[in-house]
Amino acid sequence: MSPAPAETPVRGRRGWKRVGLALLLVAALGLALCLRDEPLDDGARDALRADETKAPDDPAYLYLLGLDAAEGEPQALGRRRLEDYRAALARHPDGADLGLPAYPALALPEGLCDPLERACRARREQDPVDTPVPWERHAELLRRYHRAMAFASYRSSLAPGLAEPLPALRHLLNGNLLLNAQAWSLARTEGGAALRLLEDDLAGLRRRLAQADQMVLKLVLLKMIQRDLDSLAWLYQRGALPPPSTQAPLSEAERSLRAPMRREFALVARGLLGLRADGMADPAAGFGERLGWALFYKPRMTVNRVWPRYRQVADTAALDAPGFARALRADPPAAPSSDWRNPVGAKLLRIGLPDWNAYLARFHDLDGKLRLFQRLREGPAGTSPDAQRFADLPGLYGPGDAPVWDAAARSLCYPGPYPDPRGLRCLDLR
Repeated sequence: MSPAPAETPVRGRRGWKRVGLALLLVAALGLALCLRDEPLDDGARDALRADETKAPDDPAYLYLLGLDAAEGEPQALGRRRLEDYRAALARHPDGADLGLPAYPALALPEGLCDPLERACRARREQDPVDTPVPWERHAELLRRYHRAMAFASYRSSLAPGLAEPLPALRHLLNGNLLLNAQAWSLARTEGGAALRLLEDDLAGLRRRLAQADQMVLKLVLLKMIQRDLDSLAWLYQRGALPPPSTQAPLSEAERSLRAPMRREFALVARGLLGLRADGMADPAAGFGERLGWALFYKPRMTVNRVWPRYRQVADTAALDAPGFARALRADPPAAPSSDWRNPVGAKLLRIGLPDWNAYLARFHDLDGKLRLFQRLREGPAGTSPDAQRFADLPGLYGPGDAPVWDAAARSLCYPGPYPDPRGLRCLDLR
């Protein structure tokens, strides 16, 4: 008996249904895969947790935060700034449009001679007395500067944020300028007192450099250390100071960028993690836009690709100068791998970060100045040193990088991988 002719189409329809169900299942799995983000890497997660809480508030941090107070003690203004910021952040957790109040600021001195500027060096060559003496008119800022350097320790009390209050760095820099002006004035009659003033300040700056956990503060401290060294070298060559003490090379803690890079990473990472949350939480976003955010941007995956960049900067900062130079000559690191599930994150990863190596070089450049200063102090005071005294100094970044004499500028400078417009790895010989 032959089969009914209607059975074959029925079986065919059943087969297509199975294929359709299988395709739907594959599509559902693919969509689930596209929507899935990956967990944070251990290193990225630990770096974020390290800066989440910083309590109790550090006295030195509060003092620097309020160093510019127009009246009252800096620590009181620092605490007020911190409280205002935390209250505003509680109202606006995204950190935008905080509306922080402005605070009256202590007047900054004008017309100070900066030993790092060529015009200042030329002026002091012609008029070493350096009158008038502006530090006497700004005794309050100078007192605060001394107090800020006297704290035994320092650490920031806030997690990184786009609008977080920063130390009053302009007032800190000007306090150091006032101290240098005071040292030059003292050197006219009390060379020993001027030497103690500058060397005590150097010790405080280097102690703070080893403790600082903010990149901008580290760089400002480097500048002030350079300024003190230039003043010491200049005054010693004029016979105005007794022989300065030995200045050791920068220590590992002074060069370390572990904490600053962790903070820099945390600032970027929190922005990346909040990006999708902001887009998904937008009341005006429709279903399609929300689905687009979920499909094309994976915040944790993006953060995981960013973290190795900051970790590498911290690792490179731990190298000595020759090791740093070799790292610069090595093949550049491969670009972070993108994932087809994260096209928006891949685009964000292609946005360039600062050239952190240019900042790392400044630490080694300062080590070069410390070497030159050490050799200068080994000679007699008040004599005119020539380049021969420094001829046997080893290279800074490599065996062939010995210091070079610049006759026009009367400066001895180490060569380096980056431009050095302010002479961080130079010593003026007058």
